[in-house]
Formats: sequence, structure tokens, C-alpha cells
Amino acid sequence: MLGISLVRGREFDEQDQQGAQKVVMVNEAMARKYWSTLDIVGKRLSVSTDGKGTPQWNEIVGVVANARDVGIQDEASPEFYLALFQWGVGSHHLIVRTQANPDALAGTISRQIWASYPDQPVRHVMTLTETIAESVGDQRMHTALLGVFAGVGLTLALLGVYGVVSYSVARRTQEIGVRMALGAARADVLRMVLRQGLTLVACGAAIGAAGAFGAVRVIARELYGVKSSDPWTFAGGAALILIVGCLACWVPARRAMRVDPIVALRYE
Repeated sequence: MLGISLVRGREFDEQDQQGAQKVVMVNEAMARKYWSTLDIVGKRLSVSTDGKGTPQWNEIVGVVANARDVGIQDEASPEFYLALFQWGVGSHHLIVRTQANPDALAGTISRQIWASYPDQPVRHVMTLTETIAESVGDQRMHTALLGVFAGVGLTLALLGVYGVVSYSVARRTQEIGVRMALGAARADVLRMVLRQGLTLVACGAAIGAAGAFGAVRVIARELYGVKSSDPWTFAGGAALILIVGCLACWVPARRAMRVDPIVALRYE
């Protein structure tokens, strides 16, 4: 039903009814914690469903894979599963799997339950997608806020890099004009400006990447199924800064190379 894999033994079947040998299934975390092995089919587990009654021995008939049914960030905890028709206590969760739109079946399922059990209240009819979204609501909000702040920070960083680098190159307008008046080729001057400007930008990007790599532990708990130290993310950010730095060098350098060398010599 939920796609939890069977690792050892069998699942519950129609023979597991009231009056038959009580059976139980455990997850891998419980098997490893209390038996240090997964080969525990046939062993027994003492269970009391309410913590007040006399514990009853249940035969372990299966071991299933761990499932994150509390939160995606929490490690799997030891869990066991009881056969419903052998116990029939407490509140129940009815799970229905369908190929159709699950939202359209909510009313039908409620009516079917009331047809058999008129006094049975039906609460919290939700799709699995809604259940998962609700369980990670806080993480999604935190991630969205981090994304907004990261975007604002990156934008400010790019504007700052462009402004500082372009200003430093613009201040060398007269120097560039003098070099060209003395016979320097345009390509050589442009190459020199780009090399000097991008060297500083690359050093800054490297320092920033090192700082970001050390700060990923702060957001590691907000991620699931994604590496917090994804190399493509760091490479993309560094490449974006280098591209902006290149433009910041190229635009004022091209403007400076249009300056009349005679004007530059007179200025000097």
C-alpha cells in the first residue's frame, strides 16, 4: 500500500485474525537496535497496546524497511506493526490507494464508512501529498526565506563587484590612453585590464566559496535528498561573479580605449 519494502519474512494475511497466534512486524531500526540482526523471524515480542493491560507475546513474522512517518529529517526510530483484526484498539487511519484523482474520492470514502458505521466520525481526510506538505511546512518556509535572502545577497554582491571593479578600471582611463599613445595594441591593453581585474575577483570568489562551504552546516538540516555542499552550486555562484567581474572590466576598458591618446598625453 505505502511501498514499504519487506526485508525478511512475510506480511500480514487473512489468517491473522482474532483468536489466532498474535503476530507483529518490526522495522529494520528496531531489529538492529534490540537484536543486532535482521534475521529475527520467529522470535517473540511482548506488546501492551495501552501500557496498562497485561503484555502479550507476539511472534515476529516479518521485518520491513524503515519509513520516515514522523518527519523527513528525523532518523528512523524503532517501530512495530500489529495486525488490525487481532487487536482492533485505538483510533485508525484508513489509507486508500487509487489511480484516479484522490481528492475526488474523499466524499465517496466517507459515505462508504458511514454506510457501515453510521456513528463513526471521519476526520482529517487528506491526500498523501497534502500530508507530506503539512509535515514539511516549517522546512519549506525556512528554505523559502533562505532562498529570498540568498537571492538578495547575491544580487547585492554582484552589484557591488560590478561597481567596485568598473570604478577601479574607470580611474585608469588616462593610463590606458597613455599606453595606447605609446603604441600599445588595443587587444593587449584589454587583456591586461581583464587579467588584473579578474585576478582580484577570482580571489574574492574563492574566499567567499570557502566561507560558504563552512556555513552550509547551518542549512544542512533544512535539506532532504540534496547535498548541502553541492559542487555545481558553488561553481555556478563563482562563475556568475566572474562573469559580472569580466563585464565590469570590459565595459569601462572599452570606453577608455576610445579616449584620444593626444588628450591623454596632454592630461599627463
